[in-house]
Amino acid sequence: MTTVIECLELTIMRKNIQGGIPNSVFDPKDLLDWRFLHNHPTYALMRWKNYKSFQRDAKHTDLQSIEDPKIYAEGKCINKAVNLSPSSSTGCGRSFNEGKLQECFTKNAYYFLYGIKEGSVNEVSITIEIFWVPIDTIRKWYSDCGSNGKITRNKLNQCLNQCEIVRTQETLH
Repeated sequence: MTTVIECLELTIMRKNIQGGIPNSVFDPKDLLDWRFLHNHPTYALMRWKNYKSFQRDAKHTDLQSIEDPKIYAEGKCINKAVNLSPSSSTGCGRSFNEGKLQECFTKNAYYFLYGIKEGSVNEVSITIEIFWVPIDTIRKWYSDCGSNGKITRNKLNQCLNQCEIVRTQETLH
């Protein structure tokens, strides 16, 4: 049985996200910065799946379902790897903690994994792929391909390639 993963392809006009800074000045690498990238997928997913922000800087989740407040989702950026660990376990010299990762897996029903669609940054727009992945699938992928809270981008692509991806496209003008 093939796993079905939903993907929102969110296209945003660069003029709307660069604060009036022209492309000749705005470094395209800044479009890839996780701090810059996190907000757009999070707000798009809130509209798409009818979720709301849980709490700012919550330890183990980002979003809560409006329809069923017991259902949560955690968002993670896809870079060279996707770090599934809660943000309380990453950065500033903090080390991987398996217990905190398992708490994150227990709390959330979904992960939304997001990143720039390959080859999508151009002079006019940028497209972000947001994958809506059930927690059972995340657990399996991590068990099969992950370690220390992470799945490398190559391994994640292998996991995604084994799934049926149902794509929805949205363009913000």
